[in-house]
Amino acid sequence: MRAVPIAVTDTMKQLSKERGLDVPFIFTNDASRDQNPIASYGAANVQKLKEVAEKYDPGSVFQNQQSGGFLLKDL
Repeated sequence: MRAVPIAVTDTMKQLSKERGLDVPFIFTNDASRDQNPIASYGAANVQKLKEVAEKYDPGSVFQNQQSGGFLLKDL
């Protein structure tokens, strides 16, 4: 069952690149469990997110109390 949406996503990504319409980001609300939307923001942006997290949540409470989802600690 999962193969169909993955194939559709891959096809749409390929077509958007061919047409110059590609958006390199994976939107978190649209991401499936096998994607990593935070990593798609680019290394510099991920580093900035980690710096902000360290500044405002030095104990990593928000990273450790989550029961799943896409987390900075997983990168």
